Amino acid sequence: MSKAETTTDNSTARLTIAHTHKDDFGGRSIHLWLDGKKIATLPPGKSITKEITAGHHTLRADNTFLPKTTEFDIQPGEHLRYLIWNRAGFGSWLIGVFGSGPLYLMIERQPNAG
Repeated sequence: MSKAETTTDNSTARLTIAHTHKDDFGGRSIHLWLDGKKIATLPPGKSITKEITAGHHTLRADNTFLPKTTEFDIQPGEHLRYLIWNRAGFGSWLIGVFGSGPLYLMIERQPNAG
């Protein structure tokens, strides 16, 4: 069983990834992998919550222009949240001219609630 697969014992934790940032450029989905296994393609405004094993993990996000990877440790019973979005930057004006251009991928770990 891979680290990203769901288990039912007390060593599980939850991971939520939301593509819901208010400043998201919109129009481009973000592809997500956890520990090398594709877990979702999130269009703007959507989120995913997965039950995962506690421990060390690697989250990779890719908007087809700029992939980013972050590593994290999660404890049993913890609920970790990430906010992801696409932002305009250098060269993004090309989208208005050609219908395609660079969008810069942002990943932000959210503070724990409570």
